[in-house]
Amino acid sequence: VSNPPYIGEPEAATMDRTVLDFEPALALFAGEDGMSVTTRLVDQAATRLRPGGRLVVEVGSTEQRERVRRLLEAHPAFAGTKALADPAREVRAYMADRRED
Repeated sequence: VSNPPYIGEPEAATMDRTVLDFEPALALFAGEDGMSVTTRLVDQAATRLRPGGRLVVEVGSTEQRERVRRLLEAHPAFAGTKALADPAREVRAYMADRRED
């Protein structure tokens, strides 16, 4: 289970100061599109999870959610990508299972 940084660096200009002033940038930002850490995480999980293991990744904006979904669905090591929503029915994470070899 991972809560990686997933905000694109250009978004910093529009963020609330209560977040920017109290959270380290390392915990918030992941490159231009917010995907640099998640992409690396998915690739590394593919080699470290046992077959049948499960990866859960928290996601941010609607655009970024779609990128994570597509990344997991296209990755040959993962199957069964499923959106996980909060009580307001907002997708907050994706879950995917490591394929059996």
